[in-house]
Amino acid sequence: MKKFLLNIFIFTFLSLILGEVIVRANRLNQEVPQRTVDNNGIQKFIPNQKGYWATGEHSWQVNKLGWSGELPQNYDNLVSIIGDSYIANFMNPVECHQNIFLKKQLPEYNFVEAGRPGVTFIEAVEISQNLTPLKPNYHIIYARNNDFIESIQEVRNYSDRTQISLERAKIIPGQLKYAQAKKILYNWKLAFYFFNRLATPAAENKESEINSKAQKKFKHLAKVEKLLELTSDRYDISNIILTLHPDTAPAIVKKAQEVGFKTILLEKKEENWSFEHDNHWTCYGHERVSVQVGTGFKKAFNSVN
Repeated sequence: MKKFLLNIFIFTFLSLILGEVIVRANRLNQEVPQRTVDNNGIQKFIPNQKGYWATGEHSWQVNKLGWSGELPQNYDNLVSIIGDSYIANFMNPVECHQNIFLKKQLPEYNFVEAGRPGVTFIEAVEISQNLTPLKPNYHIIYARNNDFIESIQEVRNYSDRTQISLERAKIIPGQLKYAQAKKILYNWKLAFYFFNRLATPAAENKESEINSKAQKKFKHLAKVEKLLELTSDRYDISNIILTLHPDTAPAIVKKAQEVGFKTILLEKKEENWSFEHDNHWTCYGHERVSVQVGTGFKKAFNSVN
């Protein structure tokens, strides 16, 4: 019996080692940058990290500011680009980021990105304030229906995302969740491989469901309207332009404009903006989005070529 159990242990141990070698050698996982929280309560990435997306098709990098992508050669006439995983954009090569495409649309400006998966609308506004030392002229905030909903603590409490309590008019900074457990998981590539296979489809389905329901019947409209009003009262939004995804609820667009936000509502004229396996934009999708953003930016701020 002891010999049998020992053989089972040895077989399992060797199988785990072999599986780990196979996953690492073939880059079957995307590598995930580790996060930190700065002195202002902004959750970002630990600076100067590098890694590969799944299968090693391309690499990603985190710059010295703690955000993904490349920094501009200088910070003159600066515009910030702020958003969630669509802007962090680890699933595309660095040359497919919004800052690269917008530089082609608006060559007189320089662009810096500040994107991270899970960024809420109110956190994006907080990030815009955090970038003040760089002296940006304008901020472009990319947002979707659930970015507004997840900003409101009274709708649902997300401890790992920056939110606002509408009742107390107070910002609640997000905290790093399971930091040590995630660090172990990310470094144990085989376990992370199986975790991704189980977790990703459920997360993507939930995201699609949230956006679909919000578009059809926006049950939290009153709270989102109060969120936008509080944001307008609390911050200077004169240099912020909201770039809203095509499925954004019309009521959100209307209210954002009423409280003083400049807005760009993206119009999806084609069906091939996104990957087959998720809703994130492909390189082509980012390029098409940048054309609309460039045109809308010029109209909003009277920019000339």
